[in-house]
Amino acid sequence: AQVDVVEESSLASRYLLHAGNRRMTISFEVGSEQVHLPVALASMTAKYTRELLMHRFNEFWQTQAPELKPTQGYVQDGRRFLEEIEPVITKLGIPRDQLIREK
Repeated sequence: AQVDVVEESSLASRYLLHAGNRRMTISFEVGSEQVHLPVALASMTAKYTRELLMHRFNEFWQTQAPELKPTQGYVQDGRRFLEEIEPVITKLGIPRDQLIREK
């Protein structure tokens, strides 16, 4: 498909994709969850799914180290959590690059 720039700004970017008779517009908009119900629902679903996965993640690590305080995975607390599970990572032989995103 060919991609044409319709608009690019700090608030929105829109692109027209077309191949033959087929056309599609793709938009990226700041705050789009405030004005587009499908985007809001997708955002809520993604956040809820993350919460469920973090619960399972914490549950696993707490079976390995029962005294471990759960994490939500954000940067500062994630660093604390990684430091506390370091002995378990080593014991279980978990490659750090499979657990920790470097970039």
